[in-house]
Amino acid sequence: MAKRILIVDDEPLIGTSLQEALRRWKFDVTLFHDGKEAIKQIEREPYDMVLTDVRMPKISGMDILDKVLETTPETAVIMITAFGTIDHAVAAMKKGAYDYITKPFSLDEIKICMERYFRSRDLEQENRTLKQALQGKYSLDNFVGENEKIKELFESLEIAFESDASVLIQSENGTGKELIASAIHYNSVRKAKPFIKINCASIPENLIESYLFGHEKGAFTGAVSTHKGVFEEAHKGTLLLDEVTEMPVHLQAKLLRVVQEGEFTRVGSAQTIRTDVRIVATTNCDLQKAIEDGRFRQDLYFRLAVISVDIPPLRDRKDDIPLLCDHFVRKYAAKYGRKISGVTPEV
Repeated sequence: MAKRILIVDDEPLIGTSLQEALRRWKFDVTLFHDGKEAIKQIEREPYDMVLTDVRMPKISGMDILDKVLETTPETAVIMITAFGTIDHAVAAMKKGAYDYITKPFSLDEIKICMERYFRSRDLEQENRTLKQALQGKYSLDNFVGENEKIKELFESLEIAFESDASVLIQSENGTGKELIASAIHYNSVRKAKPFIKINCASIPENLIESYLFGHEKGAFTGAVSTHKGVFEEAHKGTLLLDEVTEMPVHLQAKLLRVVQEGEFTRVGSAQTIRTDVRIVATTNCDLQKAIEDGRFRQDLYFRLAVISVDIPPLRDRKDDIPLLCDHFVRKYAAKYGRKISGVTPEV
């Protein structure tokens, strides 16, 4: 479906030239030379984009912008301005216009500006759709189990979904720690923000500090440019620290500072950087023993385990096996278009 564009310009030559060009580019275009008539049209029908001159008699481009923001704030507005009215165009952008173009302009300038906006909008819509799909995927409705221990897990997850506190997930390997961490993120208030995962056991000890906190150019041999760490990249989102107990002890103090104060410094810098990150940490080891052995800081443990989530292994909830079996049989039967009536008792 062609994108709908409204052009408002009191100069017939400019307005008509734009209309003809946009129609060649396969847009559905409406043109008004009168600002009052344009405002009536904006009240009647929504548009994907409005291109309006800044200075017009009686009704100005700012009036057009105000009406668009009032009726359909999702509509992009591009201001067309002469050199002497650039200040008005800048003021319009501060108010909510997408961009401005100065006269005289080429049609290529208009086309590039429009394409940039629609690419950005389409990408945002794709991201929204993807995130909604992920949220559905990680809904508790898709988790299977009626065992008392799994019900306790669900209760812990409900608390984690509603909170913004740090979470510590403890379980054996193969029980789905990363799946649970993903569910926590995609059901939280941060679901539309970054979700970054790192495995503390897989990063070499001499690189993990830079990976977490970033580094400045020249901070060490091979640091040829400034690099952002995951605590900067995950700002406003969630950071999964998988196997957090494998983090070197000397870095645990720096991690504690981020958890407590929300600030850190890059390697090779004294400048403090603020960050807003929710931490979800996982471990498969006995944390109490790690603390007793001096491999993990007790104060860091308390800061991470504000919400503690324990995932029971399948051997502790054998009564859920028939439910799980039925769930996966139905899932893959639907996926591959097969009709399966059930599972024999022998299986």
